[in-house]
Amino acid sequence: RVRYHCVLGLTATLLREDGTIGSLRHLVGPKLYEANWMELTASGHLATVHCVEVRCPTPPPYVAAYAQCKARSGVRTDIEALNPHKLWCTQALLHYHTAVKRPADKVIIFCDSTHAVRRYARLLGVPFME
Repeated sequence: RVRYHCVLGLTATLLREDGTIGSLRHLVGPKLYEANWMELTASGHLATVHCVEVRCPTPPPYVAAYAQCKARSGVRTDIEALNPHKLWCTQALLHYHTAVKRPADKVIIFCDSTHAVRRYARLLGVPFME
């Protein structure tokens, strides 16, 4: 059961890694509008995308715990998300985009784990949505 009066779903694609694409229509209703991203970028509505890959090492205790978990388990997802090196990188990126860069950027941090996103929000001092 959805606990909200209104749900707005914004997505770049109708693809989901968790295989729950079928539930989107039930949760947020049918797609109402679709826009071409190249037209939106050309008209100034979307920022130019700059992709950067950041590789974070995994501490040995996390590697050991990860190896003992069943594939696709919630615990495994939390171990992946709560890697302290990922938290540090997230903190550094958040600081750069909100405190160093001018004008400051608006930032959204996505995470596959509700447990992990709560912890990130608490440690980074930012609000979160489930």
